[in-house]
Amino acid sequence: MSAENKEGAEAGESPELEDVAENEHHYLHERLRQELAREPTEEELNEWLRQHTEGY
Repeated sequence: MSAENKEGAEAGESPELEDVAENEHHYLHERLRQELAREPTEEELNEWLRQHTEGY
């Protein structure tokens, strides 16, 4: 196990989890790009996530 992987494992992080998070961010970015007909800002992405996860 490399030092980088060992540190991530100790912190509870996994490459698979990072991939899932990256894929979700990409999906959300594309979805908002289509809805807004322009590039969304990070603030808009964060606000969309907040609105759609507030009830959980």
